[in-house]
Parts: sequence; structure tokens; C-alpha cells
Amino acid sequence: MGTASVVLAGLLAALKVVGGTLADHTYLFLGAGEAGTGIAELIALEMSKQTGSPIEECRPKIWLMDSKGLVVASRIDSLQAFKKPWAHEHEPVAMLLEAVQSLKPTVLIGTSGKGCMYTPTYRSYR
Repeated sequence: MGTASVVLAGLLAALKVVGGTLADHTYLFLGAGEAGTGIAELIALEMSKQTGSPIEECRPKIWLMDSKGLVVASRIDSLQAFKKPWAHEHEPVAMLLEAVQSLKPTVLIGTSGKGCMYTPTYRSYR
């Protein structure tokens, strides 16, 4: 919970500069391991607290990518249990750039242990 708390604190501090609330943004995580999903869960919990909405209604603002691409509902049977709450309805997407173009996230959070993910020549998250 320590890392998740630090990320949430950073987001809340950034909101003081850019304005709005957590719920006003769309989040895309590059990395959907236990760290990424833990951070996503804390963001969704705080969003739920701020809006008074159930957490299930807050999760669709948060998207995750793993080594197979965007975590989507069509992959639900092959996903680890901690990823399943983050599997949203969307066509499969393998590349980060394609996910960014499709989802238009306002927040990009990197939790992948794989290097060189944000270089101009990197073409997919595989």
C-alpha cells in the first residue's frame, strides 16, 4: 500500500495544479501486475469516496495493459484473479500507442518492470 499511497498523493497534488477531480480523468497503466492493480484499486477507492459512487462504477475510468496488451473482457478467462476487475469492454489492443489513441487517457502510469517502454522506437508492449 506504500507505493500506491505515494502515487495517489502525487495525483492529488497534480490535481491542485490542473484542476478537477480524480473522476474527471482517464487512467492508463502500462503494467498490470500486483503493484499496478494495487495502485489502480487505491485510485478507484479514493474516486469512490470522493464521488459517493460504488467502486465498480469508478473502475471503468482505469485501464491496464499487460504483456498481452490491454486488459479487456474478451480475455477474462485467461486473466489472473487480481486483473479481472480491470477487464473492460473494448476491442483487444496490443500496442501502447494504439491504446493511448483509442482511450485518450489523461494520466499514464508506468508500473512495468520491462525497460525501454517509452522510447520513440518501441512499437508494442510485448
